[in-house]
Amino acid sequence: NAKDGAGYWIYHQQGSWTSVPALADGKLLVTMSDAHLVSGLDAESGKSLFEAPVPLNVFSGASVLGNFAYVGSMDGRVYRVDITSGKSTVIFQTEGSRKYRPHFFDETGKLRTGLEEEYKDDFTRIYADFLKMGSILSTVWIADGTLFFGSADGCIYALR
Repeated sequence: NAKDGAGYWIYHQQGSWTSVPALADGKLLVTMSDAHLVSGLDAESGKSLFEAPVPLNVFSGASVLGNFAYVGSMDGRVYRVDITSGKSTVIFQTEGSRKYRPHFFDETGKLRTGLEEEYKDDFTRIYADFLKMGSILSTVWIADGTLFFGSADGCIYALR
């Protein structure tokens, strides 16, 4: 409540932190980094409407165009999330992601077993290796129907 500072509701995602939320069609769209999710919450009640999984961390906010939210991920992919159904679809993948993703993910798209052992819980080293996939850490900017974003591969992309 802007007048007295009292909160209307609280939503807590265990073990994760969030980005700047986006608001679209009465839905609050929040990326949950360590939970690997894009969450859709009812802006009025805080009720969870959907959780769209992504395979790795999302450090940016969601950007909305029409019925879709767009987010980049550490895995070098851009995901389009239908904000009505919560279904997510890959719409772009960096060259680094095509090349290095098999080192981290199995054929089903899940993180490979044994990564903890391989990296000996050295999160600095594993995150440095994740960046080889062309991690998309920036928020997608949308202008005139074009998606703009930067990647850890040093490129700026424009998708129409």
